[in-house]
Amino acid sequence: MNKQPVSLSPARLAFHRLRKNRIAMAGAVLLSIFYVITIFAGFFAPYSPSADEFRAFFFHPPTPLHFQDEHGFHLRPAVDRTYLLDNSRLIYASTAPVNLYYRNPSANVNPYFPEMIESEVPLLRVADENGKLLAEVFSMKETAPDSGLFVTALAVDPKGRKIVITSREHRSTTVPVTNQPPTRASTPPQLDLFFQDGDGHYINEYYAKHQRLPVQFFVRGWRYRILWIFQSDLHLFGVNEPGHVFLFGTDQAGRDLFSRILFGAQISLTVGLVGVVLTSIFGMLLGAIAGYYGGQTDNFVMRFAEIL
Repeated sequence: MNKQPVSLSPARLAFHRLRKNRIAMAGAVLLSIFYVITIFAGFFAPYSPSADEFRAFFFHPPTPLHFQDEHGFHLRPAVDRTYLLDNSRLIYASTAPVNLYYRNPSANVNPYFPEMIESEVPLLRVADENGKLLAEVFSMKETAPDSGLFVTALAVDPKGRKIVITSREHRSTTVPVTNQPPTRASTPPQLDLFFQDGDGHYINEYYAKHQRLPVQFFVRGWRYRILWIFQSDLHLFGVNEPGHVFLFGTDQAGRDLFSRILFGAQISLTVGLVGVVLTSIFGMLLGAIAGYYGGQTDNFVMRFAEIL
């Protein structure tokens, strides 16, 4: 008995051709994953894209995830939290010219485009009371976010490891410490003392200590909406306070870039999806008009479609 050929719909024929193209299938799977992540962006984002509680951590570098410590390898990643331990006295010996002084940004200066001071030779040398070299500063910049005036310095310790020192102008026991990698870093409350002259200065100084904080999964946090309808506060991952995890770092206002990218992708992917839907509807409408009337109308519609 002869088998009758099976007729397939245009949609099934298109899907059959798609399955034969491995690159197209990989792109379709990847795009589907992107859409799922952006639909549930609030679940995958550890922080609100407009959160302002991390203003002190502006331009924070990406938070490294650690799977190994002094006890061995761990499947659960962790982050290092740096906090202030105690006060001490350090000598800051300036090697920069005397006229290199700290200046407050005026009203006509954009605080998000700070002045940068860079040098091939150390601008400052940080030493303890015994004269032991702790770090050499090669670049400094000033930034003025809404929460106060800050100075950031890029230093290198004697072992060649880079340390980012972030400091607030006024004295405070809550001055944040940002360092890369997690080694002892210092945060002077008044960096402007560096530039008064070429002599060393004794100032109050804080030592940084590090604590391992495991990354927690399925945690409760800030509230968000799914599809702008359902409310939830469940998130895929996070760390216990006062720790934080910035996978892509932060922007000039201290907002988490990873969370902002997820929510920004909602707009980007929605525009593409809406464009495909509108193009399909518009194409079917023009095709129906051209096929129904035919003749000059068909010819005009086809030429119009070619122009588009």
